[in-house]
Amino acid sequence: MTAQEEEQKRPQPTELPAAVKAAPRLEPPIPSEPTVAPSRSIIFDKPHSDFASFHESYVRHYIALADTKAGVVFTLAAGIIGYLVNNDDIQDTILAPSCSAEFVISILAFLFLGLVTALAFLVIAPRLTVSSNEGLVFFGAVAKKATGEIYLRELAASTEQSLTEARLKHCYDTAKICSRKYDFLKKAIWLTPPSLLLALLTILLK
Repeated sequence: MTAQEEEQKRPQPTELPAAVKAAPRLEPPIPSEPTVAPSRSIIFDKPHSDFASFHESYVRHYIALADTKAGVVFTLAAGIIGYLVNNDDIQDTILAPSCSAEFVISILAFLFLGLVTALAFLVIAPRLTVSSNEGLVFFGAVAKKATGEIYLRELAASTEQSLTEARLKHCYDTAKICSRKYDFLKKAIWLTPPSLLLALLTILLK
């Protein structure tokens, strides 16, 4: 058998349809070097430490101011409540419920003054807490250390970066506390004028 006859006996490749030949070819992707996205990190330096000192003093001042104002409002409202309670005529009115104007105004006066004192007390009441017992700034977390030596070791092992970060986080916590204090204080102050007016009417109607 000649070489030509052998070539003829070999199976011929199947002819592809014209539509398949005209279809676009998908080229394999060109491999590229893997890239690593840079990680974001917060760097604290001397200006941040100075700002932490400023902010600590700033928030401490406003917290003390809120407590002072709340103390004045609380003393005023509690004093008026004490006066009304010790007034025999007002006692008789309160202890003998009726639909009279004297009774209604007296009850409203006690309710408003009681709400003012409650709000003022919430301003003064301490409420600073942390979610865990860890930390180097919050006094509650420091007091939960087993010994002072452990606290000193943790402090010595901390870098300037971590200490500044801890201070700034505590600034955020105290700022939240200060904001809540002023929310209660603002409500107490706005309720004080109508409370005083109701108390005055209660006294004048007797």
